[in-house]
Amino acid sequence: MPKESQNKPVRLRLRTLQLRPRTMGASGIAFVALALLPSLIYASADLDEILYSVSNQNKILPSTKGRLTPLQLLKESVALKRESPPAYPGNQTYAKSEEKNVIIDTVLKTVFESVLKPIYLPYSENVNDECKTDVKDKNFYKNLKDGKFWALQMVDSWGKLPDGFLFGNLRSTGMYEECLNVWANYTTTTGIIGPTVVRNYTGRYCQIYYDLGPKNESQASARGGIPIEDPTSPLPFSYGTCIPSSCTSEDMWISVNETLASLGLLLAHVECYNVDDPAEDLTPGDQTMLSFIGILGVLVALSTIYDVTTLHLDRSHMRAGAWKIAIGFSIANNLQRIFTYKQPPGSTMISCLPALRVVTMLWIIVSLQYEVGTDYLTNTVDSLRYQDPLIAQVVTNAWLAVDTFLFLTGLVITYRLLPYVVPAGSVQVGQTLGLYAKNFVRRFFRLSPTILFVSLFSATLLRFFAYGPRADILTSFSRDRCGPHWWKDPLFVNNYILGHNEGHDVNDCLDHCWYTAVDMQLLLILPLLLLPLNLHRVAGLCWLGLVSLGSILTPMSIILAHDLPPVPLHFMSESVKFEYMWRVYLTPWCRAGPWLAGVWTALALYDRQVCKVRIPKLAVFFGYIAAISLGLVLVLGLFPYNHVLPDKSYIDNPAMSAAYGSLARPVWGLCVAWVVFTCHTGNAGVVNKILSYPGWRPLARLTFPMYLAVPLVQLWWSSVQFQPTYYNYLEKLFQSAGVAFIAGVLAILLSCLVELPIRSLLDVLIPSEAKKQEDRIRPQKRDPESGRFISTSMM
Repeated sequence: MPKESQNKPVRLRLRTLQLRPRTMGASGIAFVALALLPSLIYASADLDEILYSVSNQNKILPSTKGRLTPLQLLKESVALKRESPPAYPGNQTYAKSEEKNVIIDTVLKTVFESVLKPIYLPYSENVNDECKTDVKDKNFYKNLKDGKFWALQMVDSWGKLPDGFLFGNLRSTGMYEECLNVWANYTTTTGIIGPTVVRNYTGRYCQIYYDLGPKNESQASARGGIPIEDPTSPLPFSYGTCIPSSCTSEDMWISVNETLASLGLLLAHVECYNVDDPAEDLTPGDQTMLSFIGILGVLVALSTIYDVTTLHLDRSHMRAGAWKIAIGFSIANNLQRIFTYKQPPGSTMISCLPALRVVTMLWIIVSLQYEVGTDYLTNTVDSLRYQDPLIAQVVTNAWLAVDTFLFLTGLVITYRLLPYVVPAGSVQVGQTLGLYAKNFVRRFFRLSPTILFVSLFSATLLRFFAYGPRADILTSFSRDRCGPHWWKDPLFVNNYILGHNEGHDVNDCLDHCWYTAVDMQLLLILPLLLLPLNLHRVAGLCWLGLVSLGSILTPMSIILAHDLPPVPLHFMSESVKFEYMWRVYLTPWCRAGPWLAGVWTALALYDRQVCKVRIPKLAVFFGYIAAISLGLVLVLGLFPYNHVLPDKSYIDNPAMSAAYGSLARPVWGLCVAWVVFTCHTGNAGVVNKILSYPGWRPLARLTFPMYLAVPLVQLWWSSVQFQPTYYNYLEKLFQSAGVAFIAGVLAILLSCLVELPIRSLLDVLIPSEAKKQEDRIRPQKRDPESGRFISTSMM
């Protein structure tokens, strides 16, 4: 204490603690409120002893010139408490202590009414009567001051100014489950002399989101959620509170909106939860989905019993031909089909492709996980340190991973069709077109049912998995996005804007299924690319080269015409990102580059003369050096664009944007093509041994259902977070491992319940030419009863 303050009478001036919420800035109110709260609430029971200590030790508070803050006052008092005896009735200082108690009680009440109540409780006169009764000062504040556990529990669960605020911890979530466990019981009087009544209620947790003003698109973050428009504000952009269950989310909205409006803030959203809220009723869609899942369960059980029985009794004739449909839903049969290392006899599968599928899928999982939950961090500011370095481009510029899948699709489909559409002799055009149509129908019904199942599940039952303070993320996705748009994904039209579009994304359910839509749309033009090869090989190759050139010039022209970035950059406004997505990223005419590279690779692998070429080891080595170098340039080369403070000379260079945006994908396809070509022709050595290891095959069979499940698992993970997470490399890697495991389990279920049964049905109803070839050379087995040879099923 300053020397000049010694031996002066104790003076507490209420005016030094007066708070004016309508004139103070938001920063000041929040700091005083949230700093006072822990000390005032938990010290209130000992205020008599604290004030006696201050008086007894003759410690003097500074005069008006050097006023103490409320927090400093309590710190001084608590420090003196250990040195002084308390005052009791009969003690000569007790009267003075009572007087000081009244003063401090007035201070506490002023702080509570002026700062805490308007932020955390629905105090407005416009709330319902029961809510108004429960938050009255004579009820809530009195019980809080008296140390009632349920009242302390409610206040303790409020979101307060978090640790590490300047580090970017902008979310004061509070304690969700602590609030829901509150059970209040107290007595009060109605009116001044009314009868005494007993009041009971539970805690209702509310998450409140607000903004600092009208949204400025140039300042908005591309992350989604509440945009960070003023990082210098000490107020979080969302905070949690606990209110009586007699109050509703509408009451909280009305009250908090009045408070925030007086501070120049905009209330964005209020979401409340209570254990006594009625359970959401099942809609007809929910009931239909549950019935469908039940039917699938019955089919799986019956099919598994039939499969095990016929296998045990060695009734092979009851497992061949049309009977394959009967074992198509068998869980035992489908698990064996997934996890076998064997290839069907006569299979023309390129042995290195499973490894490429698995590695690409893992890359996609990690890169997506690095983007998930970035609006809910304890180190928002510091997280830029992990997102900005050059090496971070591996995940922030992972758009090329999907181009690997496009390359593989173009390669596999073309490679399987070439023996039947480009044979040595002449083939009738009608017959060839019929084969294309058959192949298109097979692929449509191979992909669409699984996507349909996932989109319908997302539109109906997915919302019931939401729980916690961020449950609205999952429920709004299920209700608002998938509810009206589930049909677009299985019809492969979800990459286009159809009708009225809201927000900064193409309105659909499974937005990651743009890839399957582009894949199916490119398959439609495959006959136009391969049929000319039947008429004249050189002319057909020239036509294919012209189409490939068009796949480069088209995105280049669009990027130049609309001044677009080369790719969806990590830090860019939502409007620019959306324009790039629907003009370039989602369109088949701009994504055909790697797919066409796959077509060219299939043509090369189909040419027996080319496949027999033995490339010198030195040339193979330098080929891999070139492919790896080009790949690294494509992945890391966007660093001047794709970080927190991009180089302005790159941003203002549209020619460079157009060059990268048009050439990156085809060149990436060529890099992957070199790996596939050298492995399949036996020139890759140890690389081929690694990539062709049979252990990749079971995992590769799960990549399609896993691709469907991963974003939903990540959305679910984000919606069940009770507290913000810490962003760093190891944390994201561990999260990615968990997501990969859960998505893998779901992929097995999807594959066994939907994908493989549909494939078994297609093999019987619309067998592919490759499947017929496999059946012709499949090992034969004699039926012991009839003596006839029958085809055995490859399990």
